[in-house]
Amino acid sequence: MSHRRFAEVIAYLALIGSAAAHSADPAKPCDAKEFRALDFWVGDWRVTWKTPQGQPAEGRNSIKRVLAGCAVEEHWRGGDGSEGKSLTFFDPATKRWHQTWIDNTAQPLLLDGNFEGPSLVLEGKSGEGFKETFHRITWTPVPSGLRQHWEQAHDGQAWQTVFDGRYEPAKAL
Repeated sequence: MSHRRFAEVIAYLALIGSAAAHSADPAKPCDAKEFRALDFWVGDWRVTWKTPQGQPAEGRNSIKRVLAGCAVEEHWRGGDGSEGKSLTFFDPATKRWHQTWIDNTAQPLLLDGNFEGPSLVLEGKSGEGFKETFHRITWTPVPSGLRQHWEQAHDGQAWQTVFDGRYEPAKAL
């Protein structure tokens, strides 16, 4: 075989290999069932709860899968003008869930945890020293939607409910 013919064969094989590589379905690491465990939270929701004074309150929460299914993005809008966003994701290296939350008052919250039965339970803390507050938030699917239960403790033991929201699918506006 001549050098020219050899070069043409190599170029042809390289071209075929390149086309095959581009047409093959790339691996989708976030399609694993662990990444889909929070799918019960995905959707547009009307959220209701009682304020500490016992008054009814309402907000909207829009939850969607993002980054090729590797994370869940939350966009909260409260009836009181509060607004916040979170990014929740499963870390396959640690086999734990994490959430990073920030709201329009610049209050961040970093949470970490796992599923306990059907519920996702994430915990974290905010503040320092005597202002340190422990947080535990639980998301549980229920027949009509889901429940989000947020508890706080200043000693990490005496938990008090600060939010007990009931989610139902939001009707189109």
